[in-house]
Amino acid sequence: MPNCTATFDCSSHANDISATPTTITCAADPCTAGECCTVTPPALTCTSYDCSTHANDLTATPGQVTCSGGACTDTECCTVPPATAAAATTPTDTVAADIATLKSDVSRVKITIENLKDDVTGLLTKSTETGSDAGDSDSVKGYFMSFFDDKKEEDVTEGFSNKGNKCMILLLLLALVYFVYIDK
Repeated sequence: MPNCTATFDCSSHANDISATPTTITCAADPCTAGECCTVTPPALTCTSYDCSTHANDLTATPGQVTCSGGACTDTECCTVPPATAAAATTPTDTVAADIATLKSDVSRVKITIENLKDDVTGLLTKSTETGSDAGDSDSVKGYFMSFFDDKKEEDVTEGFSNKGNKCMILLLLLALVYFVYIDK
């Protein structure tokens, strides 16, 4: 008896060709689609369906929407109305909650900075005690401690300023060291 071939045409059958078609022995010659086409294809869903040309957005659970026919349609997949302008506005209570969250985050950042300051001070003290030859410890200490200068008043106005450019110099120095070692 003949076996199915790896190139058997299953295009006229609902199923796909078997994963191992050459192991299937057919009842007659030639083999039939019912014998060789044994793998049920996965259900076609709205996963990765493009709703950009439709008024609605993609359904919230596209993998759970099974499409009928050979292809998905806008009607099946694009079921979520776009957000309205009223829903997009932020209520006052949400803004207040966001401000409270930001204040809390700033407090945590201040604590983290104090911890970093203590860590740098401890490292510099340990370096000085062990006689490390990492350079002039006073100038190194002065450089690192300038990041934690408590004498500066906190600017409470909105915006960004980097008057001393110390952070930028440090970043550029790190980038330079990085590229020097990458080129080797």
